[in-house]
Amino acid sequence: FAGSPSGPLLPSATTTLQPRPTVMRASLGGFLASTFRRKRPSLFLTPSSRAAVTKLLPDAHTGVDQHARTATSLVHAAASSPAPDYESPPPLPPAEAMQESMPIQIVVPTPPRSSLFPNIDGDMFAPETYSSCMLPLNQAKGLPAHCYLSPEWYARELQTIFSKGWTLLGREDELPHVGSYITLDAPGVGPVFVVRSKDLRIRAFANVCRHRGARLLSEEQGRAKSVIVCPYHAWAFGLDGQLRGAPKMRSAGSRSAAVKEGACGHGDACFRKEDYPLVPVRLEQYRGFLFINGGGGEVPPLRDSLGNCPDLILEKWPLDDMVTVGRKDYIVDCNWKFLFDNTSETYHTAVVHKDSLGSMDSRPAGDHLGEAPRGDWDAVWVNTDRSVVPLPGEKAPFPEIARDTFFTNMFPTLQLNVTTDCAWWMRMLPMGPSRTRVTQGFLFPKATTELPHFEDDVKHYMYRWELAVTEDNDISLNQQHGISSAYFTPGPYNELEFATHKFDQWVVQRALGLENEEADFR
Repeated sequence: FAGSPSGPLLPSATTTLQPRPTVMRASLGGFLASTFRRKRPSLFLTPSSRAAVTKLLPDAHTGVDQHARTATSLVHAAASSPAPDYESPPPLPPAEAMQESMPIQIVVPTPPRSSLFPNIDGDMFAPETYSSCMLPLNQAKGLPAHCYLSPEWYARELQTIFSKGWTLLGREDELPHVGSYITLDAPGVGPVFVVRSKDLRIRAFANVCRHRGARLLSEEQGRAKSVIVCPYHAWAFGLDGQLRGAPKMRSAGSRSAAVKEGACGHGDACFRKEDYPLVPVRLEQYRGFLFINGGGGEVPPLRDSLGNCPDLILEKWPLDDMVTVGRKDYIVDCNWKFLFDNTSETYHTAVVHKDSLGSMDSRPAGDHLGEAPRGDWDAVWVNTDRSVVPLPGEKAPFPEIARDTFFTNMFPTLQLNVTTDCAWWMRMLPMGPSRTRVTQGFLFPKATTELPHFEDDVKHYMYRWELAVTEDNDISLNQQHGISSAYFTPGPYNELEFATHKFDQWVVQRALGLENEEADFR
């Protein structure tokens, strides 16, 4: 789409949110080096100040030793060297008065949280560590900080959650032609792709060459020709995954008649292309959505994970008939669970979205539907009599396809939102303990996209989606900074954070291998 009320808006783009520092940090050495290099007479080190600096340096955090030595030499040099000629600033008070009125502030780099204050009460992987989180909603408290910061905890999540969980890769309508493909770096699984083969079937493979492990497809989406060629040694694979060509590899077809059957004459078994197909990845579909799973046959089917979600909610929307009208990516420097927690509740909307979406009246989907969720999912029902997408005061111009609005959380990384005229999904994939890739996909019934005014009206929807997710990304980034404090302790849940509470409990149970245990660990 060419534009939006706020400027250009592309269906597929990537935005990187970098940390927004509220305090500029400088090493002790860098601070003093910068100051004394200018030789400005506006800064004085009295003997007592110099003694304080000298006393501070031996206790500085590991990693600033070199800065400390540099700073020490600069202190002595500044104290003994005359200032060079330059245009003098206005006269200043005496040094003694300045020391009292403008004390020097020297910022020493903060050591890592783990060495400063681990804030872990007991074993990180012991159930009792999370007993307060596993209590009922009105008694529970949130996850401890290490669940958002610790590389060890993140490694456990990759092993127990992502390597065995179902991950949305895309939509079937995004693969319209033979050779159309979508790639994904799936956490806990690695690079994968889906492709439409010549027989029109959609297949999933590891995006890795069978020769030396090079990645085959680099673009997120595209269209391959009849074969997929490795960029390293030009091994070529068909769209069905079979190896079609391997330049200069010894093969059974190249041996001479004098060579025994089954050997190439070089002491090794003959190279056979049929022994090196692409590795298939488990793929299942649900009403146009494509899910992959790296856990193999030991993982229950997708339908088990969805539980009763299709019957209670999703079957009421024409998802099979919907088409993707755009995608948008964001890279956010925060833990993936902050983003999932945020999108699971409406407690924040009156504050974070006060100038955009405003407050939202919501309740558990199970209460509204009269049946509790079963499976790896939960949902928030939003009380609204029109599409939830348009901003307050804007009209909803598209035909209605349903009467309700649900924000449906499909653990561990997907939220599928359905409202009266459209649907959209948001996927949160961790790229590390403190970095997440957020992807949104926007869906409308095919008939709606063919309306004459669709392209103009949908720009307002695109603007709203971008505005809301940017505000949510910003506050999640804020949390990542705050939770690194040594003084943080988990706080209680609000009654509107019911879905966040359930998700946090689900993470703990999966990470600790306690899926079948009761939530209360007391």
